[in-house]
Order: sequence, then C-alpha cells, then structure tokens
Amino acid sequence: MSKDFYIKAVASGGGGGVPYTGATQNVDLGEYGLDAGFVNFDTTPTGTPTTQGTLSWDVDHSTLQLVLNGHVGQLMQDTFYYAKNQTGSTIPAGTVVRADGTLGASGRIKIAPFLANGTYPSKYCMGVTAESIANGADGMVMHFGQLRGIDTSAFADGDILYASSTSAGGFTTTMPTYPNNQVTVAIVIHSAVNGVLQIRQTFEQPLPIINKIKTTDGTAVTGTTANTLTDSILIPANTVAVGDVITFRNRVRKTGTAGLLSVRAYVNTTAVIGGANVAISSNANTSRFSQMVRQLAVKSSTNTESFPIAGVYTDDAQTGTVVVSSNIDWTIDQYLVISVQNTSAADSTISSFIHVQINKG
Repeated sequence: MSKDFYIKAVASGGGGGVPYTGATQNVDLGEYGLDAGFVNFDTTPTGTPTTQGTLSWDVDHSTLQLVLNGHVGQLMQDTFYYAKNQTGSTIPAGTVVRADGTLGASGRIKIAPFLANGTYPSKYCMGVTAESIANGADGMVMHFGQLRGIDTSAFADGDILYASSTSAGGFTTTMPTYPNNQVTVAIVIHSAVNGVLQIRQTFEQPLPIINKIKTTDGTAVTGTTANTLTDSILIPANTVAVGDVITFRNRVRKTGTAGLLSVRAYVNTTAVIGGANVAISSNANTSRFSQMVRQLAVKSSTNTESFPIAGVYTDDAQTGTVVVSSNIDWTIDQYLVISVQNTSAADSTISSFIHVQINKG
C-alpha cells in the first residue's frame, strides 16, 4: 500500500491501517472512495456542515442529514422531487407547486405554482418548493417532511394549511369549497419568519353527492292568509353544474285545522319569495304535517327541468304530458325559498326542515 494512503495505528489494536482517532483536519481522498463494513458518524458534532454533498448527523432529528442544492434533507424523514422551472419567472421557496409537464430526456418534471380553483386535478399537486428555483433551473420540491427556513409568521403553530384557491402557490387556513380543489398541504410546526412546516399532502375527494341540511325551525306564519316566507337555505354559487340532479325535501307543521294549507318552493337569488316557482303542494285542513319532494335536472346553463308545479307532494311515480323549463343561473348564489299560505288566519304553519341533495353528474 502506498504510504500516502497508509495510516498507522497509534492506539491499541496494532496492525496496519486501523484503528485511528484524533484527526486534526479533514482527510481528502480525492477521487478515491472509502470501503468499509460500516461507517459510524459522530452523534454529537460540534459544527454543522453547509457544503453541498456533505453528510452528517442531525442531533435535533436523530438522523443523518444531507446538504442538497440549497436545502438540507433529513434521511428517512424527508422526500423530494428534483424538478425544473420553465414558467418564465422565479418560483420562490415555500410555493405550492403542481406538475406542468415533463422533459423526458432529462428525467425532470416541470413545475408551476398550483392554484386550487378546480382548473387542474388535485393529483397534479406535487408539494412545496424547498428552495428558490430560477426560471430554467432545477430545484428541490418537498413531497413529505419538515421544511425549514420558510416564513410562516402569518399563521399560528398547529395551523392546518391548504392550497389556496385565490393565490397561485399560496396557503390558506380555510379549506376551499367545491368546486375548488381541497388539498391539505402542511401543518405549521413553528410560526416565525424563519419557520418550519411539516409537509404532508392529502386530497379530499369531491363527493358525488352534496347535502345541505337545515333542521332548525323557520319563521311561524300565523294571523295572515297571505303567501308568506317561512324559511330558506343557501345554495352557494357553482355548487350546482350542468348534468347535476337536485332533490329537495321540505316538511312543514301546522297548528290548527280551521283552513286549507298551500306550500310553495322557489329558487331565487335572494332569500325572498320570487324567482322560479318550482313546487306547490295543497293540503287538507286536517293535515298537521306536510312534506314534499321535488327533483330538478340541470340540463343546460339556461334549462333546469322539473315537473309542473301543480299541487303534488312528490315527483316519484309522477306522470304527465309536459315538463317545466326554468332559467336558473347556478354560477351565482341561489336560495331555495319555502313559503306557506293558510286559508284561515287562525292557523299557524312553520317549516320544520329543508334538505337539498345535489347528485353530481
């Protein structure tokens, strides 16, 4: 063996080359490797290396840490993608990003800031940039692990962060509602300018059925024979889309048997009587409870189809010669409005519950 690579033992054990302790400077093997049955790292290091490609022990996380290109990764605890930015602009560290195609020959996935507004499927979301990545450059995207050195001062420790539906690449503490993407990205470990995030993506699957339920009593209608509002429920903008079928149920309670009762349902842009009259039921004076069930089929942006409003209680097993087309704009807030009309002012009627079920097409 060349004496340049021979370290003679000076401690107990004798023999050539092993063991050796007490180095006073780094050993540079140049282009040569190191073969060993195992490598034992100092678990109480006095310094933290910062040179890319350096492996050392991380006391805080009880694992080895590898200095990457601009970020330190904890082995067995952090998972990264090595991706390329070709958006035309720098993507800052701490940006939620999505897959934006590939560069097959280079083995790189292209990335772009992710906007959770439903434009792209949730599965395109890859994680959070671990470093600032210039346009045309490659960089690290954390898929799972603790991301350090990120400004989390806008949040509190323990906050759950979702991909924002209004700011591309940003976070929000409020889960976006359908039809926006619902992607849980991280939890705030430490709120600070130089903060820490635990990255772990989970995707909420859009439900094929959306239910909106109101079981609190509405307003009692008494002392009048006019058609009067008793209750309403909001259907937020874009909850309903072309191809959906809406089923709504409503029950009312009547006190008194002096007169007949009519119950009407409307879809309106405000919580008042008006808009599209989509149901009416007529009830005998002895009826104390009345429940109606109607189905609306959203055929197009200008055609929501239903049976005629004539005094029926349910659309099930219904027959007829025509259907009704209502021009309802589901891209804006709409209200299902319930009204009652007593033929005797001595009777009192109140809405008991409203249930709107939206079957997604």
